[in-house]
Amino acid sequence: MGQISVLDLNAAQTEQDNARRTYVSQLYSSWVYFYALRRLTLYDFEKREDIIYQQEKY
Repeated sequence: MGQISVLDLNAAQTEQDNARRTYVSQLYSSWVYFYALRRLTLYDFEKREDIIYQQEKY
């Protein structure tokens, strides 16, 4: 009762690490796609307004 083999513990730790890595990767990808969509559509979905590009003059 409450005993687990080293192999099972290692496998569980590996699965947890892989799940965390996958989650961070998917989160990163979703933000990349969100900002790519904003750039392509020139629309700010949070403010619900068009993005107007103004070139700065130096």
